[in-house]
Amino acid sequence: MGVIMMAVLINNLSFSYSNQQVLNNISVEFEKEKMTVILGRNGSGKSTLLRIMSGLLKFRSGRIIAEGHDLTSLSLRKRARIIGFLAQKHKAVFPFSVYEVVLTGRVGFVNHTPSSKDRDVVDKVLAKTGIMHLRNRYYTELSGGEQQLVMISRVLAQEPNILLLDEPTSSLDFYNQNHIL
Repeated sequence: MGVIMMAVLINNLSFSYSNQQVLNNISVEFEKEKMTVILGRNGSGKSTLLRIMSGLLKFRSGRIIAEGHDLTSLSLRKRARIIGFLAQKHKAVFPFSVYEVVLTGRVGFVNHTPSSKDRDVVDKVLAKTGIMHLRNRYYTELSGGEQQLVMISRVLAQEPNILLLDEPTSSLDFYNQNHIL
């Protein structure tokens, strides 16, 4: 019998927005190299849990271990190499090209300027997600589904070991839902 490695361990996690308790004493293990789906009603805390796991929200009690590292002790750069997070919604303010948006997924690897490897990763991801033809278009001018494909590409360009995707196919047509899954 082999040893099952855990990608993420959550132990006694609790979280509140002000006085509104959202998560209470949650303990769960997510196995490495497995896809896990979290189901629940609207407002039940699914997105909050993912935001906590990604490090975007601070939890009040409990512990999260990601690939053997206590989440609270990881630098942003180290966390970006381990965990990639795709939020439910993204609002673009500046008119960056699709290529530039996806390249920001490489921030955990870039010191001053992107390397040729960073650029190669972006090109491979754009091809893999089927949006190479959008490479030079402005993100702000794309449809909602196209923007979602760009954000999926961005998190894939990050090359994290753990992907946290919050409703990744919600804005996609049936063909792209199938393709991404």
